[in-house]
Amino acid sequence: MGPLLLIDDDEIALRLFAAALQTHEIECITATSGAEGLHAAAVNEISAVVCDLHLATTSGIEFLRTLRQTEAGRLTPVAIVTRDLFAGQDVGNAVARLMGIFYQGVLFESDLMELVRRLTTVTMNPAPRCVTPRQSTTCAPSSEDRLWREPISDFDFLKRTAGYTDW
Repeated sequence: MGPLLLIDDDEIALRLFAAALQTHEIECITATSGAEGLHAAAVNEISAVVCDLHLATTSGIEFLRTLRQTEAGRLTPVAIVTRDLFAGQDVGNAVARLMGIFYQGVLFESDLMELVRRLTTVTMNPAPRCVTPRQSTTCAPSSEDRLWREPISDFDFLKRTAGYTDW
């Protein structure tokens, strides 16, 4: 598993998150801008990304949109996080359309670790895995593949990817 990429323009928060991950023996790379994060993602084989929504020169959504256009970042699990309680549902919908997880609220160490666990256990495989018997030409995707392929609402997508069941 490659390192986790952390992106935040608040250098103090970035150092705190990196230190928390290192205490749990999780290797991470840090970036203070979207451009720096895109460069780090291109140079390193990252396992997942945690990016702040509000960056100095761009937004986390713009970073995610640009990352999805690269071969390396097309299937990389990404979480966009913010403490901004006024970020509307449209922000969450935009992140979901780009196959990301949106986390809104104060991110404590335990929350960060749970988010990283979810990101690093997600398999985003756009091609269904097929089990094809010799005589059959049909193949059925696994339930894990359907999570990413079946048409669902943005709200349901967020619930599934974030693991929330009480909404």
